[in-house]
Amino acid sequence: MAQIVTLTESSIIALDAQTGRQLWTVPFPDRWHENIVTPLWTGSLLVVSGERQGTHAYTLKQTNGSWQATEAWKNADVAMYMSSPVYGEGVIYGHSAKKRGQFVTLDAATGKIQWASDGRDGDYASVLLTPKHILYLTNLGDLVVTRRGTADFQVERRYHVADAETWTVPVFLGTDVLVRDSLALRRLTSER
Repeated sequence: MAQIVTLTESSIIALDAQTGRQLWTVPFPDRWHENIVTPLWTGSLLVVSGERQGTHAYTLKQTNGSWQATEAWKNADVAMYMSSPVYGEGVIYGHSAKKRGQFVTLDAATGKIQWASDGRDGDYASVLLTPKHILYLTNLGDLVVTRRGTADFQVERRYHVADAETWTVPVFLGTDVLVRDSLALRRLTSER
């Protein structure tokens, strides 16, 4: 059954995608009522995160017509705020609010950190996955390109692409990139 899963100010809620009927809910309270991260489905686990709650994974199961979400793991050391994670090949890529902002990867099955940057990488970042890279656009206007599948955090390239704070996900148009900051929308063209 297709489900729509979202965070409210105090819970995780799932709705039937066809009828809108609530299927299940789990408390996920935040003292400032700021549950912002988009839930992530890995194919077997639902992953959610909050700045003050850490990152959690849930299994979903239907028994006797009722759906239930059961916590599979929790990692209090990775707390995403305005940065939604992405998933590929058994790994969750994200940006944690810890250490004044750090890029992280988690083993999707266990929630254990595989690698993390030193920190001071911005308050939040948009995270995108390409076939060979992870791209992070930080609120500081830096586009950070790292390789996928590495044992540690390795920056391949870092570009300063905006003069003011960035709030949106970059858009890729072939080899060009659209970046919107609080002042302007820019189309960046790569050298060919």
